[in-house]
Formats: sequence, structure tokens, C-alpha cells
Amino acid sequence: MSDLPVRDEQYVSQLQRYPTPKASLTFVRLVIASFIGIGVALVIVPWWQTAAGKGQTIALNPEERIQEVHSLISGRVEKWLVQEGERVEKGQAIVQIVDNDPNLMERLQSELDATKQKVKAAQTAVQASYSNLERQKSLYSEGLSSKLDLEKAEIRWTQLQTSLASAEADLAKVNTKVARYGEQIVRAPKSGLISRILLGAGPVRVAEGDRLAVLIPDFEQLGAEIYVDGNDLPLISPGSQVRVQFEGWPAIQFSGWPQLSSGTFGAEVIAVDSVASADGRFRVLLKPGSKDGWDQLVNLRQQTRVKAWVMLGQVSLGYELWRRFNGFPVERPVEDSSLYNKKRKLTK
Repeated sequence: MSDLPVRDEQYVSQLQRYPTPKASLTFVRLVIASFIGIGVALVIVPWWQTAAGKGQTIALNPEERIQEVHSLISGRVEKWLVQEGERVEKGQAIVQIVDNDPNLMERLQSELDATKQKVKAAQTAVQASYSNLERQKSLYSEGLSSKLDLEKAEIRWTQLQTSLASAEADLAKVNTKVARYGEQIVRAPKSGLISRILLGAGPVRVAEGDRLAVLIPDFEQLGAEIYVDGNDLPLISPGSQVRVQFEGWPAIQFSGWPQLSSGTFGAEVIAVDSVASADGRFRVLLKPGSKDGWDQLVNLRQQTRVKAWVMLGQVSLGYELWRRFNGFPVERPVEDSSLYNKKRKLTK
């Protein structure tokens, strides 16, 4: 028992002979200083909250967005009157379509003539019935006709009026059909550029409503639509400022420090969808900013891919990290209960 203190003293003396290396002390001090520095930075370093999204450019006016040209009749593509990349004016002929039946117009004209004769006969019958009704009223007032005869005349006049209205409706339908098949020319609904021709000419057959070409209308103001995560949606509202990067325009974007960014353009949120898309993201509509917007970019076209950062507000770096670490994953939209109940009934 008496040897233990002596051994401890010897152990301590040996430790004192071999002090801790300076490199280890330096490393420990650096680690401690780093933790302190990181903690201070998380508290005092400012960070601009941003909600990132991707999308494409679109025309703000829905009538000026890319649209398809459809066939109004069934038939065969006879001849294309324009080429891809050609500019057209509103009402300009694009393609000629010929019906598969060469005698179609003759049959339609015969149907039109027969319908006109039907309307004329119905008008004559209504006039005669009206004269008979007036005569029955006069005879009934003089006591020379029964009330039953008067009622029959009124019923007959009403029936003939209904027949006349039906004949006039048939005439309107035939006139529309004759006008549609008589033109056999599909015209441009808007002034713009023919982007693509989807069908060839010759033996190509088309049905009513088939796609023929893609038209890019002229637009006055270009906007953008982006899709953002549902976690960021509560912080986005109309009027929020946005930084936008376009595909093909080189840019450097620092999400938390927009003042260091270069090559991006300003934008403003004008609308936020209330319903999520199929993948759980929300659509946000943007317009060019008032200071450095992109409305003056000459070569910017519709459907150019876009990256955007919605500026949400300035907070500390630590708060932003805490917000992101506590975010939850996007869930798929829950199926509507009414549709689910209908499916259950069908499966039973």
C-alpha cells in the first residue's frame, strides 16, 4: 500500500517529461475557435431567404400564347400555302383541304335547296293557318262557329309555328355546313410565326379537329411561369420580388446574397395558384421587373427555360438553416373522396 503514492508521483513526473505537442494544441484551439466563429456567424450573418423554382417563359396574354391550328373539316390535305418559319397575318390562308367525296358540294347544294323549299312551305302554311285563325275568331264572336273549332285553329297555328322554327334551324345548320366545306381553306387565327407543320400534303387524310400546325402568335409582353415547393408557398405573395436566369444567358446567382449576383434579371410575382399540380408543386406567374426586367431582350422567345429565385426576406443564417432542416417532404395529392367512392361502387 505504501508503494502507490510513489508510483503516482513517478507517473506524473513521466507525463511532465513528455508535454502535449504544439500541433495538437493548435488543432484543438482551431476547432474551438471554429465552433465559436460558426456560432457567431449563424447569429449575425444576414441571409436573404429565397424560394427556388423552375419553369418557362410565356406570353402574359393567354390569347398570345403558343397555339395549334386544327382542321375544321374532314378530308385530304391538298396543298400547304406556307412553310415552317414563315410569318403569317391573321386570316391568311395556311393550308387547303379537299373533301374525300368529290360530289360533296353538289349534295350539300341540293340539301340546301330542299331545306329552303321546306322553310318556304312552312311559312306559307303558317300564314294560311293564321288567316284561318282570324276567321274562326270572327265567326266565334258572331256566334257562327263553335269554341271547339276556334281551339283547333289555335292548336294548328301553334304546331305550324313550331314546324317553321325547326325548318329554319335546319336551314341554318345546312348554311353553316356549306360555308365550312365550301371554303376548304384553313386560315391563321392570329398574326405570328408558323413554328411547325405537323402533316404533309397529298394522300394524308385528316379528320375534323386534327392538328395541322403550331402557331406562335405575336405578343406584347413576355412573362414566366415557375413551379415552387409547397414549403415555400406561405412566404410567396403577389408583389414579391424575383431574380430570374434564362437558358442561354450566362449568370452567377448567390441565393443568400443577391447583391453579389450577375447576369440575372428582375421580376415580380403577379399570381400564385391556389391548387397544387400533380407533383405537389405550385405554379407562380411572373412579369418583368420595373428596373432591370427582361422585356427588352430581343432574342428571348416563348418556352425558354427559366430558373428563378423568389426573394422572401432577410433573416440570420442560423434561422434559414433551421427552417430548411425542419421542412417536410412533399406528399402526393390525396385522391378526391367523391371519386374514390364512385370507384368503390363500380368495383362492387
